[in-house]
Amino acid sequence: MNKTRRKDKRGPQRPPAAAKPTPPQEAPPTLLDSARSHRDQLHLVPRDGALAWAWWEITAASYERARAQLARLSADVELVIQLRSGGFGDFARRGVLELPVTAWLGELALPLGAPGAPHFASIGLRARSGAPCFAAIARSNVLIPPPLTPSPRAEAPRWAEVRLPSAESPA
Repeated sequence: MNKTRRKDKRGPQRPPAAAKPTPPQEAPPTLLDSARSHRDQLHLVPRDGALAWAWWEITAASYERARAQLARLSADVELVIQLRSGGFGDFARRGVLELPVTAWLGELALPLGAPGAPHFASIGLRARSGAPCFAAIARSNVLIPPPLTPSPRAEAPRWAEVRLPSAESPA
């Protein structure tokens, strides 16, 4: 058998083109990204009688709306969470804890005032100069934390009574 080599009729070959670089992959979504609902919200959950856990999310449209409300009074504003505690009728008479925050999506532990008293929080913009004004973006649920003292009830309730068969009785 005579093996002959065929000539390539396509002409001179070009060197293979360099592979195109692949675009960088996006970072995988974080827990906060997957929980994002794109609406204004602020939630309070009691951790114990002295601390509450707060998490929030605000949108750009609501931020700009609050900024426009304060624009006539002050151009210098900051994003804050206000925590109020007291009875239902006297929130205005009690002190207000105000903490600055920097993110539109976040979480924070907040120290509570009187244990067993109702608390609620608001996130919004506060004017840094001029009249002390606050434009709320979102308000939380009302939280009544448990008292700091242990319960007077010492015995746990019995939910069900199970009788095991004894060795003497036939099963």
